[in-house]
Amino acid sequence: MEKLPIQQPLSRRENEIFLHLMNRMRSKDIADMLGISKHTVDTHRRKILKKTQCKNTSALLVLYFEEKKKENKL
Repeated sequence: MEKLPIQQPLSRRENEIFLHLMNRMRSKDIADMLGISKHTVDTHRRKILKKTQCKNTSALLVLYFEEKKKENKL
C-alpha cells in the first residue's frame, strides 16, 4: 500500500483504485478493468478522498507526488 498521511488506512480495493487514479485512469476504465460498476469505483474514490481529506482527485495527485518526493529525499 502507498504511504499517505492519513488517519484511516485504505482498504485493499481502495488502494487498488487509488493506484489506477494516480495513473490518470478514468472511473469507467477502472470499472471495466476490475469488472465492477462505475458507481462502485466512484464510491471508492469518495472514500479515498474522505480518508485523505482531499477535496478532489487533483488534490489527491498533489498529495501523492508530495509524499513520493519526500520519500526520495530520505
